[in-house]
Amino acid sequence: WPPLAPSTTALFSASILDEICKIDPNKITNSIHHRVRELNLKLKKIKSQKLKISKSKKYLEKSIERSLLIREISKELQELALKISKLHDKVIMPDIKNAVSLANAAGKSALENIKINKSMLAKLK
Repeated sequence: WPPLAPSTTALFSASILDEICKIDPNKITNSIHHRVRELNLKLKKIKSQKLKISKSKKYLEKSIERSLLIREISKELQELALKISKLHDKVIMPDIKNAVSLANAAGKSALENIKINKSMLAKLK
């Protein structure tokens, strides 16, 4: 399976965190906001890269690589959300929790893609 759903879900998480950082930039450090923006751009780039779906070794390896990257980004988004939650008002917590949930779902979905594609790759060998 192409890792499109995990990248979209992670992108939603990053977008929510980016908007939270913009609400009151005095409360969020520049380094956190900068990293959120970097991850947002990275996810947009991943999402825009189209892979022609196939059962070839090259496709499966590239798909696994993308899913691993999305999984790493998702973990980092969760960590950044935790940092933001400590710096921001409690009124914004529902949005932060949504961002964490989306990042978590993206990571789980990416992991499932990795398992499926590794299984398919093993059958090719």
